[in-house]
Amino acid sequence: MNVFYNIAVYVDDYGVSPPVVYGGNFWLNMAWLRLILLAFITFMSGIMLMRIQKKAD
Repeated sequence: MNVFYNIAVYVDDYGVSPPVVYGGNFWLNMAWLRLILLAFITFMSGIMLMRIQKKAD
């Protein structure tokens, strides 16, 4: 999230658009996809950690 915040500050300060910073709409969409995938992996890792912990009890 910190990268997205820094890009938002840059875009606001210099008056450019996010696709210009990322090099096009495709790479901007890939950045959003990466963020979504990382959130999903984090969520699933938490669930798996809880399952392993329940089995140990």
